[in-house]
Amino acid sequence: MRDLRLRSLADAPSAFISTYDREASLGEATWRHRLTDGRSFAGFDGAVAVGVAAGVPGRPGRPTERELVGMWVAAPYRRRGVARRLLEAVAGWARDDGATTLSLGVTDVNAGARAAWLRMGLRPTGRSEPVWNDPSRHIEILELDLGPGPPGAPGRRSG
Repeated sequence: MRDLRLRSLADAPSAFISTYDREASLGEATWRHRLTDGRSFAGFDGAVAVGVAAGVPGRPGRPTERELVGMWVAAPYRRRGVARRLLEAVAGWARDDGATTLSLGVTDVNAGARAAWLRMGLRPTGRSEPVWNDPSRHIEILELDLGPGPPGAPGRRSG
């Protein structure tokens, strides 16, 4: 997971709120903790990892929310359904973990990802926050309703 995270930061540094140098400096204990703090998923083409996403507990004060973090798909695999399958995996975990909402933050410079999220059923919340290391940039919070739906469905559209 460390290698995938570093690949994602090298490939698309503006899409994330962390940096390659910051994440590369993290010790093994931090990486192990990240694997126990929620659920991580990777997409593969044969033995080659081509995407990653993680689900973590939601923001404070939101007990039925889980958050999707660190989503990345390698460029040759974009627009081939990998992101949707990763979203479905995280949404399934969140639903099984008792969540009714899955949220994620998308940076203001990542219009392509925002458009993809909207196509996959996420909806704007009207909430945003500054990027911690660059207050001139913002993260828009999107949500997916995890109400009842068929197994494997990413969720229902909020209405």
